[in-house]
Amino acid sequence: MARRMCLISILLCLALVTGCSLKKNVIYDGFPNHTLPVTSKPDLALSDAVMLKVSCTNEGPFDWDADYWKESEYILHYNGRLEITEKYSLSGESKTVKKIDNVDLPDIYSSIISVIEREPYKDKDYSNYNDGSTWGFVYYDPDGTAKHVYSGYTDGIEDLEFIQKTLIKYGDKANLPDRAFKLFEGDYFCPDKEGSFVKFRHETDGTRFIILPSQDSENKEAIKLTVTDVRLEKDHVTFTYEKDGKPESLSFKYSDDKNTLTNQNGETKYVRKAQLA
Repeated sequence: MARRMCLISILLCLALVTGCSLKKNVIYDGFPNHTLPVTSKPDLALSDAVMLKVSCTNEGPFDWDADYWKESEYILHYNGRLEITEKYSLSGESKTVKKIDNVDLPDIYSSIISVIEREPYKDKDYSNYNDGSTWGFVYYDPDGTAKHVYSGYTDGIEDLEFIQKTLIKYGDKANLPDRAFKLFEGDYFCPDKEGSFVKFRHETDGTRFIILPSQDSENKEAIKLTVTDVRLEKDHVTFTYEKDGKPESLSFKYSDDKNTLTNQNGETKYVRKAQLA
């Protein structure tokens, strides 16, 4: 009898251990082959709770005359929503919201969990670094508890470098010409040509173009130039466009509020229409 009771006790202990191990982690349907703590909610894929906050700061060197990037913040939610804030020296702050795809999202999650568990930064020495970009990572578990993961340089920390590259591709840093163009978008009056306007416009497909008044008194049709690049610097802007299949450019100085463009001789060429009232 005692032997039988002992066997039953052993079986009960095994059941308890097995039950505990099964409950330690649960498979999250939204993240195939990845696990989340048992405290996670079943509908986590629909949750707008924050998963990760990542900050990045430009430590130099700086192109003081150009519209250089200063810093970025990425706020990633469990449902894949990504809020991006980027700051530039001349054009200021840019905010956008994107959706992380179903491939990148679980990979970002597993990468940050890997860093938390392995602490691969422990053997890194960045004492000789004094420029480039520094990063900060804060993870939020499904219950909203924040954990500071890492701050500093990330060269050689593969999981963090992966997260960086993935987030950056969703941001606006690769599209500086479009952001710069939007600063000047609108209608401008031409003081030297009464009744004439220059228009800076975006097509519905995102194409940038400038419409110039006709230079031909007989042909009143406006000249439409497709802008391929915009370089914004401290006191002037250069628009590169295609004409007859070849690149050409228009360069203007601008006022602090970017409402008045002047030519290289300092003569006022274009005044934003809103200023005329």
